[in-house]
Formats: sequence, structure tokens, C-alpha cells
Amino acid sequence: MQRKWIWMKEVKIKGEMPGWQMLSVMKATGGIDVGKYAESMIKDPDFRPSSETQTLDFGCCEIGDLGFSSHQNPTTTELLSRVKELGYLCPMDAGPHLRYQFMDQKVDDWALVAMEPIPMTLSSHGVFFLGCRHNGNGGNSNKKKLYIEGFPVAPTGRWNPRLKVVVACT
Repeated sequence: MQRKWIWMKEVKIKGEMPGWQMLSVMKATGGIDVGKYAESMIKDPDFRPSSETQTLDFGCCEIGDLGFSSHQNPTTTELLSRVKELGYLCPMDAGPHLRYQFMDQKVDDWALVAMEPIPMTLSSHGVFFLGCRHNGNGGNSNKKKLYIEGFPVAPTGRWNPRLKVVVACT
């Protein structure tokens, strides 16, 4: 099956970079908003950075392009099972690395990261959500604001096949 990639990015995953360091790097750019759920996910003890430095290709596609029909709303479990079957599961630290290195994301573009969910609050788990919106500060809508947030997921939660998802292509 041919994938319809919306965009593709090559990203260097810096092995063993602790979560607090990722947060510092993203916040230091001044152009990235880190949401409170994304921050809690990165600070969670279950957040494990990659053990080695590697360069990976990431692609963004619609969930339906992973082999689900336009009338099929897969559960989180079904989606992650398919992603794993295709070898596309993202490492846990892909979201923060992608957010920091994907500075040319288009305004109104957003995608969820196909990864194993990690705790984001006491009662829920989540995946990273990467986006870009207009920055309305000072009435200048030509500027954009990049962000990363946590998105809550449940094993039986349903996914619209038109949603965009980032997967690891290598």
C-alpha cells in the first residue's frame, strides 16, 4: 500500500537527553509553547529517552492511509497495533525532538504522534500533539506559534480516519 505523506522530516534523536533538558531547549527558543500536559508527560518517570543518538525519518499521514477504511474508526489499541505491524511506532522522545527541529511547520497544521501512551495526569495517558497556529500578539497574524501538547487517549477510544498522525518511517 502506497502512503500519502502530507510531509516528511528527518530528525536527529539525541540519545539519553533527559526530559528536563528537552523542556529547557524548547522553552529557550522562545518560539515554542509547551503545554502543561506535554510538560507533565516529559517529566513523568515513565518517559524514557532513546538510549542512543540516531537520525530517523518521520512522516505525517491520515490514519486512513495506514490501511483503515474511510468508514472505520479504529480504537487506540487497533491503531497502535497497525502502527507496530508496519514498523512505524515512534520512540517516546520523538515528539519533543520533532517539535524542536520542525520549525517550518505550516500554520493550522497539527498531528498526533504515534507512540506508546505515557502518563499525563494522575488518571489518564496521552500522546504528543504537535501544531502551529497564528500568533495573535500585537495584531500581527503573520507570525506563527509552534506548540507541543499532550493529547489524552484511552485503549478503547475511537480515531477518525481523517486525523493526521506522525509515524517513524525508518
